Amino acid sequence: MDLQHGVTFLKNIKISAATDFSDTKGSRVCIVTAGARQREGETRLDLVQRNTDILKSIMPKLTEHSPNTILLIISNPVDILTYVAWKLSGLPKTRVIGSGTNLDSARFRFMMSERLNIAPSSCHGMTGRIYLCRVVIFYIITFKGGSLVNMGIRAFLCGLV
Repeated sequence: MDLQHGVTFLKNIKISAATDFSDTKGSRVCIVTAGARQREGETRLDLVQRNTDILKSIMPKLTEHSPNTILLIISNPVDILTYVAWKLSGLPKTRVIGSGTNLDSARFRFMMSERLNIAPSSCHGMTGRIYLCRVVIFYIITFKGGSLVNMGIRAFLCGLV
């Protein structure tokens, strides 16, 4: 449903969900969100084997029906599963893309905007991941044209991450 709501930002696009892989035939882009739900107390790395098994069942069918597709992997843990999907699909690495930390970065920008009482579109910054830790890259954070580092308010945002 989130993807369907986002269609208003795009031209001439059809988004649909399917369980029959023949429905994907000839798709230019396939977004893979399949994965097991994370259990309470389970880390994202604990999900790797279960979600790898799911991708093993999906990738051959998906690439059979859409051999020229671009895969966008959103399943967690996204970086590892993007690599797994690339290996399983047989597609060139340039056609298998992981969503990376885009969602974490968007959440951070929103929280920063709330804290600074400005529009999220005026906040720019990103997060990264090192193993299980989310990392804020302070040196590239800007808001309303100002630099977070130059303003000296790192401590101001520390409660956000």
